[in-house]
Amino acid sequence: TGGCTTFTPVAVSLSSYTDNLSSGETTLPSPIPDISSGLVALTLSAPGNGNDGSLLMTLTSPVWMMHDFNDDSTEENAAATGTFGIFKGKRPVIIRRQKY
Repeated sequence: TGGCTTFTPVAVSLSSYTDNLSSGETTLPSPIPDISSGLVALTLSAPGNGNDGSLLMTLTSPVWMMHDFNDDSTEENAAATGTFGIFKGKRPVIIRRQKY
């Protein structure tokens, strides 16, 4: 891997569901893919018709991978938002995601 560390995350938690999206309506792959060179692709399952909204995905990682992502002087685990069905553009969109 060119000298970069590859590791399997301890856990990824899903929380902070919004709108019509609830716990259990979307899932992460099992097992969680390895993280290599700071990158991992997490594909959530489709939540089903009418289950639109967003959720927070938080990676539980080793202390050395934590960072002060929100500039509050406290190091935290990396997190990202997954969003389903809220874009109402001209073309159908199945999923839209943010990358941090």
